[in-house]
This record gives sequence, C-alpha cells and structure tokens, in this order.
Amino acid sequence: MQIIISVLPSEDKVTWERRSPEDTRRLTLDFAKCSGCGSCAMSCPQDAIS
Repeated sequence: MQIIISVLPSEDKVTWERRSPEDTRRLTLDFAKCSGCGSCAMSCPQDAIS
C-alpha cells in the first residue's frame, strides 16, 4: 500500500495531508486560532502531535 504524506504551508496555517488508496486525511494548524494549550497533542490517539 502506498501512503503519500504532504505538508502544505501558507502564511497563516500549515496543513498536513496523508493520502492512501483507502482515504485522505488532513490536519490543519491555524496559527490565528491556536492558543498553545496543547489540547490537540494530548487528545491525538497516535501521538503524532508534540
């Protein structure tokens, strides 16, 4: 199975995209909305955010 991971930066946010034959998943970090609380890192089931 081929999995493609891309990082799509812009001025105000960064989007990570993972594509596989089964699905596409995206995670977007919007700097204007982020308070730095760490809640997203604590709730990530794969420990992919630090």
